Amino acid sequence: MTASDEPHASTPEAAAISDLEVDPSSPQPRPSTRSATARLLASHGALFVVAMLIAAALALDVPTCPTAGLLGVPCPGCGMTRAAQALLLGRVSEAWHHNPSLFAVVPLTGLWCGLFLLQRGRSTGGPSRTFARLTFWLIVGAALLMAAVWALRFAGYFGGPEPVQRWVR
Repeated sequence: MTASDEPHASTPEAAAISDLEVDPSSPQPRPSTRSATARLLASHGALFVVAMLIAAALALDVPTCPTAGLLGVPCPGCGMTRAAQALLLGRVSEAWHHNPSLFAVVPLTGLWCGLFLLQRGRSTGGPSRTFARLTFWLIVGAALLMAAVWALRFAGYFGGPEPVQRWVR
């Protein structure tokens, strides 16, 4: 667009363009409380539906892991739900047998949740760069730990691999 092609201030195009421009120093509008509440309810509703689907699959003894169901090989997270159930019932050794990664992943998740709440209370904007880096490294650390335990289980440690069911026999 050349200088002669630019709309003049008196034209409707110029008025429309100036209406679209945003002053970066002006505060951005916050979402209404109603829309924030609706998003919160929708996310909790979705979480509830997922939890009910998992509970139904466990009650019907349907394998919920795609890797186990399709390939017949346990994934790094196989046994994590059974380990959590056993731990909640106070059966620590059974939880360790199902998936020992749980004993590191749960504290790491708790640490992340605590730091998230602290960071959220201190800032009004989005997550800080430090918090984003910490989140990245916690996820990488948990994934590496789970992969290491998975490999060690195939080598016979921690009671060997978790038994799995295939969807197709």
